[in-house]
Amino acid sequence: MERRTREDHERKSYKPRSVSYDWLDNFSDEKFKVQSVPYSRIQGNRQSSCQICWYGCSPGSRTLSCSVCSAVVHLTCAEKTKCATKRENGEWWCPQCTVSINSAENNEAIKLGMELKRRTDFFSSLTIQSNFMMWTERNRFLKFKAGLIFLQAVIRKIRQQKKFTNDLTSHYRPLKINPIDYSGVPPSEKNGNFTLMASFYNNNQQQLLEESDRHIDREDFYSTQGTGTSTSGKWNKDHFIPSINFQFDLILTMTLKDDAGRHEFKGQAITSVTEDLKKSILQGKKKGREGKVIKICRKLGPLDILPLDKSNKQAVRLDTSSGRVNQSFPGEVTVELITFSNVDTKSGYIEEMLTSVVKGAKKKWWALLHSQSGAGGRFLYLFSKQGDKKEREKIMINHSSQVEYNKKGGYIKLASLDRTYMLTHSSPDERSDWAMKMSGKYQEILDEGVKRFRAAAKEDRRREEGKEGEEKKEEGKEEG
Repeated sequence: MERRTREDHERKSYKPRSVSYDWLDNFSDEKFKVQSVPYSRIQGNRQSSCQICWYGCSPGSRTLSCSVCSAVVHLTCAEKTKCATKRENGEWWCPQCTVSINSAENNEAIKLGMELKRRTDFFSSLTIQSNFMMWTERNRFLKFKAGLIFLQAVIRKIRQQKKFTNDLTSHYRPLKINPIDYSGVPPSEKNGNFTLMASFYNNNQQQLLEESDRHIDREDFYSTQGTGTSTSGKWNKDHFIPSINFQFDLILTMTLKDDAGRHEFKGQAITSVTEDLKKSILQGKKKGREGKVIKICRKLGPLDILPLDKSNKQAVRLDTSSGRVNQSFPGEVTVELITFSNVDTKSGYIEEMLTSVVKGAKKKWWALLHSQSGAGGRFLYLFSKQGDKKEREKIMINHSSQVEYNKKGGYIKLASLDRTYMLTHSSPDERSDWAMKMSGKYQEILDEGVKRFRAAAKEDRRREEGKEGEEKKEEGKEEG
């Protein structure tokens, strides 16, 4: 009875027996503490056997779990086999994962290295290409810049030449005209008396002048003898103009004088000689000591402008009925223009001081400083006004004359054999220019500069020849 009661009591109050592992916490270290690993769908459930010894890993034992896969090992097995690969963050990789990850890292590094090399090569070729393009563009830009600089230099040269020639032709200077030939003379008129009327006409339309005021000067030339169909060298004289500014039209009118004294019109040529005179100053052939010469040959045409002189009078009776437009005018007229250098020639206004005591007692002259060939010196011509053909006074300047420039007093003292002149000008530059050309110092300075330039050029040529000789000697030594 008692036994049955005890069994019934034990059966009613039975509880399953469980083992408590809480006592292990007092002996566990941080590195040996067993941490529960959560379930991962990628890794799956953790293995229950050691990957090295294949013994079971009971709960509470010191194990290492791979952070990548589900492998576990005993800590003692890992220390014996030295397969523990501990990362900086405290994770552990198994040997298989270590090999796989290292090989993957190496492969990725190789791929990255190859990609880096490919990109480096690509960018290196791109750099070479860009440098070549930059060098090409730089050379093209330098050539373009050099071309622009050269073009600017050419334009400046043209402008300076134009300004220089304009200054040359705008200033007044002497001029000589000499008729050369009238070709195309009909056989029936080969013994006739031809007359060449050379008129100087102001063609500047910007100046509001009357038609009578545009006629500057006129000179008639007569042929002394005609030979065949030409009058070459058979003219009576040449014409000297004391001062003119070269901006004019040259009107050449050819007539034939009959027994009754009438001039039958044979043709007229009108030409602007400004550009021709510029060429004569710079490129004309030098004719002795007279100056530079240029020839002008023009075909004759109908009558356009009556050949009038400065007083607006017609010097001869001209039969203009033969100057019809529909008539043919055979023949050509050739004249020779002689220009003079402004080195020893000068024309312009100058004032003569009548006394050195009374200030303001001066006389104004239009002066021309000019040297005549065969006259033995230079002459200073004094005209009453510009345009006069006959001078009022003629002063010879030779080796016996004395020219002194008083810069402080502002006058030029010109002492000749019979008289002493005190000349001045309102502009200091003009006074200095007159004094330099009267005394001949201007020509001396130019000659000295030419000598120095020629000596320097000769020295440069000598040095270049010496260098070429040394180079040839060195080449001969190398060949030997």
